[in-house]
Amino acid sequence: MNAPTNGRAVNDAAWPEIATDRIDRICVIGWGLVGDLFIRVPLIEALRARFPRAEITVIVDPHGTKVLANHPACNRVIAVGRKKRPLLPYLRQALGTGLRLRRERIDLSIDLYGGGSSAAATLLINARWRIGFNNRRRLRIANNVLVPPASACIHWSQGLGIALEPLGIPASTIRRGTSYYCTESSRAAAKSILAGREGTKLIAFNLGAGDPRKCWPIPRFVSLAQLLQKHHGAVPVVFRNPGQEHFAEQFASSFGGDAVCLPRLPFDIEAAVLDRCHVLVTGDSALMHLAIGLKRPVLALFTFTRPEAVRPDDCPFIACMQEDRAVLDECGRPRPNADLPVDLVYASYEELERVIGATAGAREGTGC
Repeated sequence: MNAPTNGRAVNDAAWPEIATDRIDRICVIGWGLVGDLFIRVPLIEALRARFPRAEITVIVDPHGTKVLANHPACNRVIAVGRKKRPLLPYLRQALGTGLRLRRERIDLSIDLYGGGSSAAATLLINARWRIGFNNRRRLRIANNVLVPPASACIHWSQGLGIALEPLGIPASTIRRGTSYYCTESSRAAAKSILAGREGTKLIAFNLGAGDPRKCWPIPRFVSLAQLLQKHHGAVPVVFRNPGQEHFAEQFASSFGGDAVCLPRLPFDIEAAVLDRCHVLVTGDSALMHLAIGLKRPVLALFTFTRPEAVRPDDCPFIACMQEDRAVLDECGRPRPNADLPVDLVYASYEELERVIGATAGAREGTGC
């Protein structure tokens, strides 16, 4: 483990020796957005491979339970909200969970969130070994095994992977990709929703994103869908985003062709529907990570963020982006230009079809 990690030379002697043969209970603090949690899934899988008999508990925000609910690497997923108002229910839940884990005598906690709430949770759980980042005073107080903060200039999973290096798991071995497992009942529901569409080329369209700067204009989505229907016989399957349902309504009123406009669906059924689609067209969003977890081909439109931090190695993925070379990010790379023309996106779709053709038969399913 002396190879450079995140651009730094890592020295084993910087960490206390951890008795890895005595780790039976692991707690991972994985708070964050849905996409953030998908990025952390490969680290949880690496922990499972390193400690096959350990009990792994993951603490997530309430909206994060759906990401890991069916994942075989997790023994337990605990939802603990971080909203401190109203105060009494928050304290009851947070203190109750922390004290329960403290009584269980957790051997190892790993803070992959790196905030004030996770520092407090780490102290409350009081695992024997506590791995955390060293870039905040609270984290330095709470943890007894400190690692450098994750680099934003490489894939996030491998950047966060430095937290596992004290356990003998090199960050470079963390896979760039993610996993999602959906249930048989959701597969049956998806089959019913798309009944009569067998043999049709279904192209999933995700119109929204948590950050409006990641959203492509709806009229351009419509123009792209019309091109795909004309030249590929593709039928768009339009997903509804919470709080952005008007995007789907705007698409439906403008498209004019054959389309499947989905209602709001439970996350697991959304996954099963997505798994029956040929391709997903999306911005940098939670549904993009879900498609990567399902190993579905993705055409990702980057209008604000760059693809290096999320690009997977294990499914067809084309990043469509125009660089603004006058504006550099913190890694010295040009920032994306938000103005993606339809013809460029269509050309990227054609490139994705070539990639799909070249990798036909190589898809590795995960559970849907």
